Amino acid sequence: MKSASRTGGFTLIEVLIAMGLLGIVLALILNWQMSTLNVSTRTNAMARSLNDLNDVTGYVGDQVRSAARVRVVTSGFTINSSPSFSCTTDYPCLLLTVPKETETGVVAKYQLVIFRMSPRSDVTNANDKVSDTWADSNVNVLFEFRSKDPGTS
Repeated sequence: MKSASRTGGFTLIEVLIAMGLLGIVLALILNWQMSTLNVSTRTNAMARSLNDLNDVTGYVGDQVRSAARVRVVTSGFTINSSPSFSCTTDYPCLLLTVPKETETGVVAKYQLVIFRMSPRSDVTNANDKVSDTWADSNVNVLFEFRSKDPGTS
């Protein structure tokens, strides 16, 4: 008997094996790409959060440095006559007396600036936060209150 001679090309089995290997390689590359994207997204979000935190601490630090008087209050002080904004040992207030200068650099008056850490659940305006029950019970926010100039309405 004569054996069949091969004239060229690939057999069906060889093509199927090559396609299977190509599918496995593509699946591995896609998995690697997705994990890289997830890491990149988390890293960018963390960098934005750290940048925001740096901005806030810089702002509060500038206010404290410019203050003529600084006081930490843990009891006996209520903001805007609201019981939900009373200063406690769990949520103390930082009171600053900040000088307000005129264009010539002369201190004309002082403004009371109050910073208070509060639970995120205290934020009642729905436009200021996204609904998240975990964050409401685990995250604090920083409120800033300023005394109003009695000469303005």
